[in-house]
Amino acid sequence: MEERERAVIDELLFSHHITISPIHRGGFRRRTFCLMGCFFRLPRRLMKPFFCASSPSHKSHRLRSTSGDAVPLKQFLFGVLIGFLFFVVLRQFYATKVAKFRHNSFVPPPIEDGPLMNNDFILVGVLSAQRFLDTRALQIWRSWARRVPGRVLFFVAEGTVLSSRVRAARMPVVVLRGVDDAYPPQKKAFAMLRWMFDNQLTNFHWFMRADDDLYVRTEALKLFLIGQDPDRAHFIGQAGLGNSLEYGQLSLGAQDNYCMGGPGVLLSRETLRQLGPHLEQCLRHLVTNHEDVELGRCVRRHVGIACTWNYEMQTLFHNNASAAGLLFMSASNGAETTASRGDASGARALLRRLITLHPVKRAEAMRRVHLHAEALLLTEKRQMRADLLGMLEEMRARRSDATRRGDEGFGGALGVIAEEGEGARFSGLLPLVENELKNSMSPTASLPLYWDYISPEAKLLFCAHRPNCPRHTLEASWRRSLNEVISELFDRFNSDAHHRGRTLHFQNIQYGYVRVRPLHGVDMVLDMALWYRRFHAPQRSALAVRRHAYVQRRFGPIDARVNFVLPLGDDSVSPAVRTPIIHFVVALKGRPDTFERFARNLLELSKANRRNGTLQLVLVMYSSAPDEDRHINATLDRLISCNFPALVLRMPADAVFSRGAALSAGASLLSSDALLFVTDVDVLVHPDAIDRIRLNTVRNHQVYFPIVFSEFSPRTWFNISQQVEAVHQQQQHYQTQPPSSSHFVYSQRRGYFRHFGFGIMSIFRSDFDTIGQFNRTLRGWGLEDVDMFEKIVKSRILHPFRVPDPGLVHVFHPIDCVGAGQNAAQRAACEGTRAQSFASVDFLVEQFGPYL
Repeated sequence: MEERERAVIDELLFSHHITISPIHRGGFRRRTFCLMGCFFRLPRRLMKPFFCASSPSHKSHRLRSTSGDAVPLKQFLFGVLIGFLFFVVLRQFYATKVAKFRHNSFVPPPIEDGPLMNNDFILVGVLSAQRFLDTRALQIWRSWARRVPGRVLFFVAEGTVLSSRVRAARMPVVVLRGVDDAYPPQKKAFAMLRWMFDNQLTNFHWFMRADDDLYVRTEALKLFLIGQDPDRAHFIGQAGLGNSLEYGQLSLGAQDNYCMGGPGVLLSRETLRQLGPHLEQCLRHLVTNHEDVELGRCVRRHVGIACTWNYEMQTLFHNNASAAGLLFMSASNGAETTASRGDASGARALLRRLITLHPVKRAEAMRRVHLHAEALLLTEKRQMRADLLGMLEEMRARRSDATRRGDEGFGGALGVIAEEGEGARFSGLLPLVENELKNSMSPTASLPLYWDYISPEAKLLFCAHRPNCPRHTLEASWRRSLNEVISELFDRFNSDAHHRGRTLHFQNIQYGYVRVRPLHGVDMVLDMALWYRRFHAPQRSALAVRRHAYVQRRFGPIDARVNFVLPLGDDSVSPAVRTPIIHFVVALKGRPDTFERFARNLLELSKANRRNGTLQLVLVMYSSAPDEDRHINATLDRLISCNFPALVLRMPADAVFSRGAALSAGASLLSSDALLFVTDVDVLVHPDAIDRIRLNTVRNHQVYFPIVFSEFSPRTWFNISQQVEAVHQQQQHYQTQPPSSSHFVYSQRRGYFRHFGFGIMSIFRSDFDTIGQFNRTLRGWGLEDVDMFEKIVKSRILHPFRVPDPGLVHVFHPIDCVGAGQNAAQRAACEGTRAQSFASVDFLVEQFGPYL
């Protein structure tokens, strides 16, 4: 470098006929000062040549002309000043040329654009590597990159091979020449910013540096940047000073920091304009091996700004692996513990406030987080739509009121949304007026809307109109809904906190009321304890206060989706419904009459489906009384004679009945791809339920646990005249069963959907073996179904799908809880089922209400 500088100066001196004494050849800066001092001297002899002379006998040097005249000191100092300024400009120009020359070694070829958004707001550069390009980077391209108000480019090292998946997705990939996949990616990060400076500086307002494990909420990003001026220097991100081991060892000044690279870094156009020419120089003078630290040092040195110190940036640009993990688990695992539900709800509330989330290492986790973010965006859009409709209706109401008064102005009260109608208004806790009460009691009126009581801390729900009343644990869906409501409420409360000078923070729920209005939405009345904090003196301390919130969550528009159409009057059906065969796996000991009814139901299913061979019975039979066994065998013979396939496994005569062992033994008779429908002889199946069993059971993924409709004792709901007629027909006292044609009738007095039962299940044999089958050590009936459900939940491989199925009815029968070999837990569960299944609350009130 020194020789090159001398050559430049010598050429300049030769072209202007100027000489320099040997004492001034020691450094480029002194030579330039002397040269410029001579060259820019402006005396009256302007056109005469000048040269620099020095005398070794003098400590200070004086300029002399060729005629030996002394140069005045003022003119000499003026020339030195001009020479210094010229030197600064020359060095800046020289450094820029060198940087551009060297940058040409990794300028990529032209980009093959994909389906990008036509917007010039922001350019996001994602740093990726060969092994993550078709996993993490591809998932970014398929998720949040589609909503970026600008452009997203993926920067990779030289020699990266693009897979067929990447090419098919048309991902915009920039290959940086002379850059490898070494970690930390210092050279790659600086090369990416230099590429943006050289190729896209004037095309975008903002520039973002991102990793391939970063999730960005693009709507929040745009709202955050829309109020900032890109023509001013901004360096935005989460400020860092190093971890506990590196603190004080990163060569940062007292007022210096850096933007952590993981959560993303934002640069305005002005920042990149000033930074771009110096990136090459910063890359040659690295102090640490952290590229984000070096980028912050480079910005501080050449742009003069530091990363944003704002404490809020820790939330907006969030760096927390557990938050992404909780969001992933809450979306992929249907059954969560109480603690995990609370943590996941907190993670969803955090997602509502942040702009970026880092790190999201797994592509599947990125997809799950994106689903949560899309759900939040959808909620915001629906709320915006409701607000706009409310404003329109308010304007209509004022306009109509003004028209009635003959006034052209606006007036009147707030109206309701026209789409929802008058009934959509939140009526609070006001009682019904007399006319409304009479109308609600008419036969054609809908049932009255009851309020459910929520206990403190939202742990229990008390109700009076459902079978599981009056007290039960608050379901996960209600907990999630309450958490979402609270998050939205406090976001609104604190939206203008800076103007009000205070913030409100949620503490807990004291109590609440909730009800569901099927046509409109969910009404809530919440009594909340919260903290009231002021920003300024004299009352900065937090005050504990209580507030009531009246909330209505309206239902969205009805959206129907038809997956397949079943032709009427045609035997040809969809392939999804045609296969596979459903194997009814049943354990039986005695009860011949009940089995005969079950066999008739199987024959009715076969005739209704008009597809012989698509259903099969697998019966595991224990020995009972000789007369009962003969009756069961006769029923089996009639079933087989009607061409209904059946497999019968007879257990040893001395075997103790165990439902879990029996069902596991029956499943072992079938192939690994067989579809098992584990049921009881007390359950009747409607033909409509057959297709749901097939469609809701997915091999290696989903197990179907239908919630069956369980009948109460017919004595509590069967009409007295029908009972008398049945007595005469059967010539004996009515025991339990009404006529068989009336079982698929539903009412609150007749039965309930048994939400606590898991004995009815649909699963593939391969999944059944993977889980570990039923517990064979339990004797008798009970708890083997609960044990199986817990295994599936904890496996993280299979997901239970649980929904009420009106096509499955559990016919009432007397329950005997004194079974042989049952343990205490089984007996307790049996007693609870017997008490729950005897009668409805309405019947009990009618019977015992007058005596209370």
